[in-house]
Amino acid sequence: MDKVMLRNNRYKAEQSVEKARSQVQAAARHAVRTIRDAHHFTEEYKAERIKETVQGAYDKFTLFVNDARSKTARDKQRSQEKLEELRHVPDETLATRAAIPGPVLSKAADDPDALLSAYLRRAPENTADRRLLEQSAQALLDTGIGDAGFAERWQRAQQRVEIPQAERDLIDQMARLGEIEGYLASASQVMAADLQEHASGGLEVSASMHREYHRAAVHRFENGTRLKDMAPEQVGAARALMR
Repeated sequence: MDKVMLRNNRYKAEQSVEKARSQVQAAARHAVRTIRDAHHFTEEYKAERIKETVQGAYDKFTLFVNDARSKTARDKQRSQEKLEELRHVPDETLATRAAIPGPVLSKAADDPDALLSAYLRRAPENTADRRLLEQSAQALLDTGIGDAGFAERWQRAQQRVEIPQAERDLIDQMARLGEIEGYLASASQVMAADLQEHASGGLEVSASMHREYHRAAVHRFENGTRLKDMAPEQVGAARALMR
């Protein structure tokens, strides 16, 4: 896992959001108040100017965070490419290895669970066998072969297989980059709701709950709490805000 890259992305994301907050929100609040207090404007003109001011403030906030968002997306894409390269097995290797689990693959249509057993034995030891068996399982799922519980049993089998450390590191790296993307998205949602509140003087209940969900997500990220590390009841409480 590239810890330096992750730290740099996290730092850039948090600094971008903090800079945007300090420069955008207060200025927008002051501008809206000034327009609203102006006696020489009609109410219709005030409403239009406030709408333009709020949109301009949000566009400015987006400009601040876009660089961080783009960098994180690029690093996530590179991580995905590295993972695919790590998992890649040449076609000729697959063709050569296909003869080894061949009897299992032939039997899979009649007995899908035989494929699961072979996967649990072979997947940790050989990447080519793992690819072949995964492709076969996906083919069974796509064609609807197997009983109703096969998909669930296959998922459990995949979870039980110990994948190489290098793959686990890249998967975790992508998850952490995804959390940074989520942080930037939630910060944008909070800013949009705050600006809308400045413009209208309040928010509807659903919009307010939506903001609180994203505000909690921002708070968790900035305080170093990962959703995957929270207790089940805490995760449930966080997600309940979105309902």
